Amino acid sequence: MGYGHYPFLCHEVLTVPKTMQAAVLEAPERLTVREILVPKINADELLVEVASCGICGSDLRYLAGENPWALHTLGRPQPNPPNIVLGHEFGGVVVEAGSDRLKDWLGARVVVAPYNTCGVCPACRTGREHLCPNTVHTGHGAGWGTMEYYPGAMARYCRAWAKRCYRIPNSLSFDEAALLDIAGVAFHALRRGEMEPGKTVCVIGTGPLGISAVRLAQVSGAKAVCAVDLYDFPLSLARKSGARTFNATAQPDWLASVLDLTDGWGVDVVLDTVGAECTLAQGRNVLAPGGTLVMLAVHADPITFPVTELGRERTMRSSANYAFADFQATVDLAGGGRLHLGDLVTHRLPLPKVREGFDLLRDKRDNGALKVLIIPGDT
Repeated sequence: MGYGHYPFLCHEVLTVPKTMQAAVLEAPERLTVREILVPKINADELLVEVASCGICGSDLRYLAGENPWALHTLGRPQPNPPNIVLGHEFGGVVVEAGSDRLKDWLGARVVVAPYNTCGVCPACRTGREHLCPNTVHTGHGAGWGTMEYYPGAMARYCRAWAKRCYRIPNSLSFDEAALLDIAGVAFHALRRGEMEPGKTVCVIGTGPLGISAVRLAQVSGAKAVCAVDLYDFPLSLARKSGARTFNATAQPDWLASVLDLTDGWGVDVVLDTVGAECTLAQGRNVLAPGGTLVMLAVHADPITFPVTELGRERTMRSSANYAFADFQATVDLAGGGRLHLGDLVTHRLPLPKVREGFDLLRDKRDNGALKVLIIPGDT
């Protein structure tokens, strides 16, 4: 059992090995576990012993050869470099500090916001750092230049910028911490949808992102929340979270049911976590006048629709990443007990079984997988 499994704080010098196991995406569909060097850290960085790392939906897309970060943030396709260590949803314990001024972080239990920005581009200068085109992103290969292995958290150790580390209380498990990144994405998307108390919300797609959005909408004072999916298990969690749920396969008339719930007016905020042409059309069809549909999954395929579906001041917009303030708010909600995430975890696997974890998520209809976590310290 590694140091990262202990909840206490320590200011002693910790021994870190020279090499570690890591899940390396060599090329599309080529994910292997390799023994690589433990990454060196810069003066403004910390080395985190990873206790828990989630497999994100974007990781599935990276495995398939896509680059969802580029599609969302840059608005265009971009190739991936070889040898990305995947993993960006993680929590753990700080075991090394890059400078004396960061020594107080040693032993801290942290969750990490896995990206850093340039600070000087127009996006950064106007409070939209999550849209920085010069982003350096853990687990994505973005912004690092040319490297032998691109840093990621599906490994025993991961480098992290100190200013992107957030201390978490002992009451919050590392498994829950690994879900905070996706919850931050949901928090930001609700802001993009101009969520306010008393509004109605419909979430299409109830993976970990969608269920997080359901719960955050409730915390934000939604008048009513609907959730739509093809699978019963995640819908059961959405239902326990207070949502009115619809299985789109068993209830093909769910659009009419959602409209009935709002007396034919429609919902104020639609969050589409799927991004398919059909789900976007469904979202527009239940959108109230003046309402906002937020796309949380952007794909390269073209879509067409009658522009009249955006009449009556309806809006369709995308949501990319999250601002750092959004992440802090999400950490505070979870740490304060107002946002519960632990029940979204269905599988925990050691690092050598990482490919099995990806396969579970690809076949979730049959195995009920929702959130799969990789635990690097387990054998």
